[in-house]
Amino acid sequence: MKSEKENLRKQVLDIRKGLNKSEVSEKSSLICSKLVNYINSNNIKTICSYMPINNEVDVTPLLQVENVTLFLPKIKNNTMEFYEYQKKESLALSKFGILEPINEESMFNTNYNNDKTLIIVPGNVWSVDGYRIGYGGGYYDRFLPLYSKCHTVGVAYDFQVYNHIPKQDHDQKISTIITETKALYNSLNL
Repeated sequence: MKSEKENLRKQVLDIRKGLNKSEVSEKSSLICSKLVNYINSNNIKTICSYMPINNEVDVTPLLQVENVTLFLPKIKNNTMEFYEYQKKESLALSKFGILEPINEESMFNTNYNNDKTLIIVPGNVWSVDGYRIGYGGGYYDRFLPLYSKCHTVGVAYDFQVYNHIPKQDHDQKISTIITETKALYNSLNL
């Protein structure tokens, strides 16, 4: 199964890396518009997001959403932790080549484990029932079980979503997947 996941990951990542800037911008804009509607309709107050790499869905417009507290991830000691990001704050490049917040104090914690928190999850391949194949580090699969009351939304381009993908027992299910043309809702974790 591991090689099947690896092959699918590579195949879809190659397609995503082949997108041009205009395609990424156009599709990401449509996805972000749907995300903002989701945030507003669910009265979200806290967002854990990410900084895109390799033509991932560009969710950086969400850094400007008003009236929410925003957190971005850092990898430390093989663990993903989220730190508060203040608008217009500088970001630093990590050893993985990903922009991270410089804030070391205000960390996401279990006080945010509620239905007013949204965790936006990137991925390389998605299944219509909410499972994902990421980069293989397992960071989100270890993080998400600690925050089971939060909304979880995966963002992807249409070509990244399959009817079925190989999955393992430790893989975590996401409640919603938003693409440029649709939103797929699964059983919410509330």
